[in-house]
Amino acid sequence: MSDGETLERVWAITNALARRTKEMSAGHRHDILNDHYSDMNLRRLQHMVDDLVKYLEVAEARLTSANEYITDVEKSLESNPDVDLDAWRREEREWQAKVLDITKHKNLENPYEPPREVALSTKAIAESLKAERVVHHGAEATGIVGAVEQVIRIREQSMALRKKVVAFKGGEKARTRMAEEMETFRRQRKACQEDYEACIKPILDAVLKDLDDREFGDSFPARDSSDDTACGIPALPSVEQASKPAFAARGAAADVATGWYDEASDIAFLLPSDMHSAARQTRRWTSCASISQRTYR
Repeated sequence: MSDGETLERVWAITNALARRTKEMSAGHRHDILNDHYSDMNLRRLQHMVDDLVKYLEVAEARLTSANEYITDVEKSLESNPDVDLDAWRREEREWQAKVLDITKHKNLENPYEPPREVALSTKAIAESLKAERVVHHGAEATGIVGAVEQVIRIREQSMALRKKVVAFKGGEKARTRMAEEMETFRRQRKACQEDYEACIKPILDAVLKDLDDREFGDSFPARDSSDDTACGIPALPSVEQASKPAFAARGAAADVATGWYDEASDIAFLLPSDMHSAARQTRRWTSCASISQRTYR
């Protein structure tokens, strides 16, 4: 299978050869390009096993997430009298049996596509989004929802990445894979930082102006144990109580793993649930918290 862009990706790689090959004869240029493509093919073969293993891990994680999502959706529909899940499942099984026979494709309806009478047009989608913005206090709320989702997602990625770093034992291949995952994490964290500073940090800055931080603890505006106790919330572990895990790597690899672990832990994005009670009760932050809560109902 191909998305039709493979050739352009190859061009992007070979663009760097232009400065050297433009002054060569046709035969010499041909030889250089052939050598370059041969090297690309060899590298692809050498990394094929590692790449397939990585893709398998991603596919398994997405399959688990998709199954959990489908289970939640089905549970939410069980109480709806207008929805017959058993009929939907029968229709799906019949489609799966017929789709294998190409002679039955002509009039075969895909059960995964919404009926035409209920499918939204582009105009209807735009109107629906406009209505959502009105309900959620305008376009600003749409950005807040996206930023909150980004923060939650980057926190989950941080936890998963730290587990991998702890299990890292060293070795060139494992180090290369971890370095690639760390680079991906850095890009995603940067994107999260940009959304956070654009949509949530202005609200936080306004809250800090409304409150005198000298009246609270050193951790303000973040929660602290005394504030949680006063609010009847189980106290979170303090920084002093938290200790780094025992890494599987040894020697120089352990030093690399420690650096990765510290970097993966550096995600200081405060959400409404992370704030001191005085900040959570302000009008500005209450509005932000209400928007984020509606997102995950």
